Amino acid sequence: MSQELDISFFARKAADVARDLVGRTLVRPRGQGYTRVVITEVAAHEGGSPIAARRGMTYAPGRIFVMPHRGRVFLNIATDHEGMASCVFMRSGIVVGERREVVDGPIKLANRLAITRALDGQPLGSTLWVEGDSVNSALIEESIPDVSAANCTGIFKLRV
Repeated sequence: MSQELDISFFARKAADVARDLVGRTLVRPRGQGYTRVVITEVAAHEGGSPIAARRGMTYAPGRIFVMPHRGRVFLNIATDHEGMASCVFMRSGIVVGERREVVDGPIKLANRLAITRALDGQPLGSTLWVEGDSVNSALIEESIPDVSAANCTGIFKLRV
């Protein structure tokens, strides 16, 4: 099993971290086991003055940022440095284990990992971590979002 990533991994620009997260695995302890989700799509967000719901963008790198959205939550990981609005937004993945399950969408992903507001601001570590290796960059599709995506500097997706 691969070791979890060191917090210094996240102390970089959001786009660099986002690209390097594709293909790695989010791990969440659940009961007697673990839920493992291979990251297949993320978005990098940087800059601007975050509104109250997005204050977690300014957390120290490697902190979990749980953003509320219409009664649900989105999973993000703060990047760059504390005080800088910068994070990677988890958009989709594939649950690995006894059966392969595609989790298409950020709300479904957060639900599958049992992400709650209680995790907001916590460092990656005992309750959620990232492990494994990134995929070859040739397997990553990069796109620039339309202008409606606030502060999004890029979307990174595993080519299938």
